[in-house]
Amino acid sequence: MPVPKMIRLGAFEWGVMFNEITQECAEEFDNEPQNVLGFTDRRNLVMYIDKTLTPQVLKSTFLHELVHAMGDSFGLGFTGFNGYY
Repeated sequence: MPVPKMIRLGAFEWGVMFNEITQECAEEFDNEPQNVLGFTDRRNLVMYIDKTLTPQVLKSTFLHELVHAMGDSFGLGFTGFNGYY
C-alpha cells in the first residue's frame, strides 16, 4: 500500500502520520501504547497510525481512522474524546 501523507476530504486536508504510538499519546485515552492502534486528531486534522502494525492491521486501522476523519469533514455527527477518536 502506498503510504499517503495527506488526504483531501471535501475542503479539508488531513495529514497522515505513521509513527509509533507514544506513552504520552496513549495517556490521552487512559490506555497503554500497545492498546492504541491509531487515532484521529480533529483539532489539527491529522490521523496517526502505529507504524509497527502488521500490513493487514495497518490497513484496517487506517480505514477506521479515515471514517472518523470523514465524520468530521462532512459533519456526520460522530463524537470524540478531547478532540481525538
